[in-house]
Amino acid sequence: MTSRPHTFHRLLRLMWRRSSLYALLLTAFVTACRLYLTWVLKRWCDALVAAGGPALLTGELVLVVSGAAVMVAAIFGSEYWMARAGLDLQRCARNLAVMGFLRSGAAPGTACGQAELLSRVLNDGEVLTAASNQLLRHAVGNGLLVVGCVAMMFVLQPVTTVVLAVSVPAVIVLAVRVGRRARRVADAAQAEIATLSRTANEIARFGGAIRNFGAEAAEGRRFAASNGRYAAHVATYKWWASLLVALTWLFGMLLALAMALGYLWVFQKRASPGALLAFALYGFQAVEPYRALAAIHAEMQRVLAAAARVFAVADLPPLSTLLPAHRLPVANTGLAVTGLFFAYTPQAPVLANIAFAVAPRESVGIVAASGAGKTTLANVLRGLLEPAQGEIRLAGRDYRDLGIPTVRRNVLVVDQEPILFGETLRFNIGFGSPEAPEERVRFAVEALGLGALAAASPCGLDTPLSDFGLELSGGQKQRVCLARAVLREPAVLILDEATSALDTEAESEIFSRLAGWLAERTVIVMSHRWSTVRRFARVLVLADGQVLEDGSPEELAQRPGLLRRLLGDQLGQSA
Repeated sequence: MTSRPHTFHRLLRLMWRRSSLYALLLTAFVTACRLYLTWVLKRWCDALVAAGGPALLTGELVLVVSGAAVMVAAIFGSEYWMARAGLDLQRCARNLAVMGFLRSGAAPGTACGQAELLSRVLNDGEVLTAASNQLLRHAVGNGLLVVGCVAMMFVLQPVTTVVLAVSVPAVIVLAVRVGRRARRVADAAQAEIATLSRTANEIARFGGAIRNFGAEAAEGRRFAASNGRYAAHVATYKWWASLLVALTWLFGMLLALAMALGYLWVFQKRASPGALLAFALYGFQAVEPYRALAAIHAEMQRVLAAAARVFAVADLPPLSTLLPAHRLPVANTGLAVTGLFFAYTPQAPVLANIAFAVAPRESVGIVAASGAGKTTLANVLRGLLEPAQGEIRLAGRDYRDLGIPTVRRNVLVVDQEPILFGETLRFNIGFGSPEAPEERVRFAVEALGLGALAAASPCGLDTPLSDFGLELSGGQKQRVCLARAVLREPAVLILDEATSALDTEAESEIFSRLAGWLAERTVIVMSHRWSTVRRFARVLVLADGQVLEDGSPEELAQRPGLLRRLLGDQLGQSA
């Protein structure tokens, strides 16, 4: 994680835009108005004492009223532009985090998982909204007001002001020490909110499974435990922050002593009543901003922790995304894998010296036991995971020479778990191909049997879906994802259990409708079902991270090998 000074500088650069400039200028103008009005009151008081009545105060009254009116207008503008600056900062920080994640090679569950990204985009984005308020209102506005008030106090009573200024550093030292403790607690609270977000997201998404397993009470306790830890961290943070605020009242005590000394000087004719009034007003105006400046130290630690987390995602190393994506000729693009190794942990390789080749426009089935590495192989082939060693060639060219963007443009995987967005049916079908012509969309819809679904929906293809497409059946979700793949027109299509929610009759109908389209490209179908893979001329059997069997379905079904052990019952039924 980047150092706090570096994070602070990046935060300032991110904040520096037109809204922040307007807020800064208006805040400085409001501070000048407050100092000016207090000085006018001094002159008014002295004139009142000198004149013995209000007859000569009309001009001073006009100055006070006009100055107050201008200050009110400036306060309105300052508050508005401060809010705009906060929203601009939040928007930019969220965009940075999301784009950093998308540019990186991070797969969910590795460098930054789903809950981590959600926390850094939403929760930390909200925290950063306070950064502009803290910096502009407190650090700038209150800082200018404190400096201005102290300067005016020095003009009025130099000796007393110097005594106060000498005493203040002791309070500052105490405030800094307390602020460091508050910072550590704030870091712990921000870390816990990620766990809390992940738990809440899991409960919302997997509510059906939780109820099915009778785990409502256990999940409730898990959420309550995380929520309790977060509340405890926040309570501890508030304790230290409150102590920090209380320390600033020491400055008020010193100011009270200075006022007592001022009364003595007025009695001795060493100062005018107006000067004493102005000194008191300047002093009291400085107390609240000074307290805010002390409190901002603790609050800014929380803001910097949030900013560092956002920047950590924004700075994830990009995975060759600067290279352009080229579309390879569909009819001439085959896939060859040689000596491929991949392991999530060094002690347990998932893919170990795997090797196979699929010729252009060849369709191949892959069968493997659960956990044998089919999905890992699919993620390596589409460039989401980087193998430890080995070579993958696409259309005769090494993946490393082509670049990840070209690989992802030409190799498409349709996963077993459908990925649907809370957008329209048309958006989900056309995801990745937003400019596909309408005739291609209609072809994909009809080929995947989605015409009836569109006709039954209130707005047809423009009907919005709920989050994750909860109103659709599992088979309908998989049909939408397959239609999305058809529109994408990949050179190599990999189906990872992509038809598992469909019955064999519906699956067979889809393959029949897509027969011509599939024949034009290289296809790899991973499945546990014999009815799925037997339609291909060639089947690979994956086990122990290697291809142990390779042949025609009929040949492997007759051989007493691994395929018969994996699909024995299905082979008997098909016979």
